[in-house]
Amino acid sequence: MEIDFVKSDNIIETLLSKIYFFGSKVYKFYKWKEAFYGDLSNPDFRRKFIEEDFLWNRIMSPDIYKELTVLKNENGKEDLCIIMEKLKGNKNFINCVEENNLSSEILKNFSKNLFENQRKITDLKNNELSGFLSEDLKKIEIREIEDLKNWCYMAEENLPRETTDEFAKKLFQVLETPDYLNWRKAARKSACIDGNGDNFIFQDGEIIFIDILPPKMDWRVKDEIFNLSRAVADIRALGENKSLADEIYKNYEEMAGVRVPEKIKMLYETRGALIQAAYRYILNQPKRAERYLNFAEATLKIL
Repeated sequence: MEIDFVKSDNIIETLLSKIYFFGSKVYKFYKWKEAFYGDLSNPDFRRKFIEEDFLWNRIMSPDIYKELTVLKNENGKEDLCIIMEKLKGNKNFINCVEENNLSSEILKNFSKNLFENQRKITDLKNNELSGFLSEDLKKIEIREIEDLKNWCYMAEENLPRETTDEFAKKLFQVLETPDYLNWRKAARKSACIDGNGDNFIFQDGEIIFIDILPPKMDWRVKDEIFNLSRAVADIRALGENKSLADEIYKNYEEMAGVRVPEKIKMLYETRGALIQAAYRYILNQPKRAERYLNFAEATLKIL
């Protein structure tokens, strides 16, 4: 099979990929260039990363991610290509939160799919992720907070370093509390997808997951509830129906058979909100950024 690139309906070009649309089919090629997480021009790293990208995404959304194959790219060179079904939805999780288009049933299915499929990835990739899965949860969380600081520094024009450092200091303090020290023994570490709500697409009454592989290895294992807490932070920061946030935790506790302490919920929600605050400032979405920041500040006061 060869692709006639000239006849594509549309082309989306990102920093690291080119995506071609032909009717209901979509073909994604990664660029041959270096990224912050590795060198995509190195054949061995490139193959491993793209295979991993396809695997994680296929587990999360098998109806969208159809095949990984070798095709000739636009330069006539044989290359790995991810073949996908074109998405029909044009709104993401963040849009749905802001427009109050989410229901208890939608969130129940969302929670279930996230919970079950992250565990499926964990089982499948247990050997490769064993070093991180065997780490103490506190060590993982310390690394996550340090990464959060560096991420927020990228938005320092709107989010001063002194403010970021103060936020991080308070988050580190939570890790010394009895609630956290007890939770780290009860929590389940898991493969965790990239929980950015921009990549959760609303389609046919459900949430579809796309482009969810965390690019760095040490970002791929966390407390399994973290991504649900990120979704809760989206709802609490941007939505009007705050009660939906509590239902996400209820769904998790029923599936996992554990009760999540309030301090742990607030820790992860705050971290998720700060990730988004910096991200929205970087994207020049100041109103969204301020709502996430206001939520994070209010939560930190009672942590």
